[in-house]
Amino acid sequence: SCGTERLLWGPHREMASVCLQSSRYLPQVEQFQSSDPLLSHLAAKTAACWVVRVIRRGVGVPPTWYRTCERTFLSCSVGPELDSCLWSLTEVFLLLSSDVLEELLAELHRSISALCSALLPDRTASHLPHRGTTLCLLLDLLEVLMASSLQCGGKAGPGTQNLGWAQWPGLLGVVGFPSEPFVKRRTLLLLKRALLHKAGEGRSTPPHSEFGHAAQSVLAAVDAGWLDSIQVESDTFFGGRRFSWGGREERGDEVLLRALSLVLLSTEAGCVSLTEMGGASKPHRYLQHLWGFLRRWVPPQIQVKHLCCYISVLFGEQDDDLMEAARAFLAVFLSCRGGLDLDASQMLEAACSLGCNPHCHFVLLLQSFSFDHSLLLDFLICSETCFLEYLVRYLRHLRKDWKGLAAACGALEELQQPVGGCTGGGLCAGSGSCVQAAPTGPEPSTSGSGPSSTLRLVEYYSSDESAEEKEEESSALTSEHSSQSSGQQAPDGPVDQHLLDRTVRCLSELRGVVFRLHSRKLFPYNPSSLLKLLADVEAAGDDQLGNKECIQI
Repeated sequence: SCGTERLLWGPHREMASVCLQSSRYLPQVEQFQSSDPLLSHLAAKTAACWVVRVIRRGVGVPPTWYRTCERTFLSCSVGPELDSCLWSLTEVFLLLSSDVLEELLAELHRSISALCSALLPDRTASHLPHRGTTLCLLLDLLEVLMASSLQCGGKAGPGTQNLGWAQWPGLLGVVGFPSEPFVKRRTLLLLKRALLHKAGEGRSTPPHSEFGHAAQSVLAAVDAGWLDSIQVESDTFFGGRRFSWGGREERGDEVLLRALSLVLLSTEAGCVSLTEMGGASKPHRYLQHLWGFLRRWVPPQIQVKHLCCYISVLFGEQDDDLMEAARAFLAVFLSCRGGLDLDASQMLEAACSLGCNPHCHFVLLLQSFSFDHSLLLDFLICSETCFLEYLVRYLRHLRKDWKGLAAACGALEELQQPVGGCTGGGLCAGSGSCVQAAPTGPEPSTSGSGPSSTLRLVEYYSSDESAEEKEEESSALTSEHSSQSSGQQAPDGPVDQHLLDRTVRCLSELRGVVFRLHSRKLFPYNPSSLLKLLADVEAAGDDQLGNKECIQI
């Protein structure tokens, strides 16, 4: 019964008996206009469950509920009734199959389009004529429509489930026009999930036409000065200890900055290969727009000396977004490389000037992990990020461009300077040696924190077959981590290894531990292709650099 009988309790039992006797009339709809939020929400939830039950029985859509939703959407009158209609319709769409959803959405297409046109601003609007709650409910509905379109893989009709993707210009307008901070954040997170193919908590590839429309909307908005219109409010604070930037407690909303950056990066990564988007000349301009925007909102105390370091500055504390950004930058670099008539050294220099050199990003990633191969193994085993896909694509490029890695390591070593005065905060975390923070007071204690002390997902040396090996390797790892930790606590001391040597060693150690786990059938999937790539990379490094001190398995 979809929980209908349980939802109608207490004084609403009489309403429940009437509802159960007739599938064509829903008395709960009359409560959609109630000023009591609890009563209106309960009525919307009960009505949604009953509508789904009636439709699944083949009786058809209850006309009372359908006419109420259509009339309310066409009137676009903000209030409890509109909120209840949006919530109940979203719940119905979530519970229906794609075929039934297609039919119902075709009937409500005109009214939903009218509602979106009224609530989502155009470029000439001066304010948003709605409440934040109402807009968030509309965003939930649009996300369901986008997710349904992703699941159908473009098989749905062009004017029905594509309705969610058609609202991108208005959604971008919500971010650019004055509105509540939580509304901006909620809208940007929806756009990010859609472009990363994660709308509705799923993961699938959007149809080419829908992604193209969304991408065109983003790029057109950037060309029209969309980034200049965005105001980044201070981040949300819920108490506890709060760090300050130069005596100022307010910082930019990092969630918003990460989401906005990923929206633009994902758009570029998906569009640079499309000839209608302008080929390889487009990303140059859009990346420069992004860096200009970040320079305005990243705290001035953080001095980014190399554009490639923005990936660590922005995403150092958010692993899933960090991997998505690295994958997007790699896709932009690989696509642009074929469209530019430059030799290898010129291409890498141009990539650094755009902040999309994949070698710099990979070295900075390893540096933020203190070159700990076991943390890379955590990411390989964990399915919550796209690290495996990113690593495979990068290794395929690396085995053909080892000189590029050597050049990137050399450039980063030249920029390496002691980092002092970092007062915490997400924008400093994991930023590596190419970002400095101005001194702002005593540095808080960070003992026991950081990548080297993070709890691991798996105890990799717990096999009964390797007790002696476990003890030996654990002591070696402890010694190595101790030297790295002492190096981090005293940055003024000399660097014991070059970045390139430490990178090679980290990849060799990763190959060794993956091989051991796979040979004992302890690895969760078949890593043969990954092992071959790692072996090819080591061989390429040996050929180019004459490095014969790789770790033996």
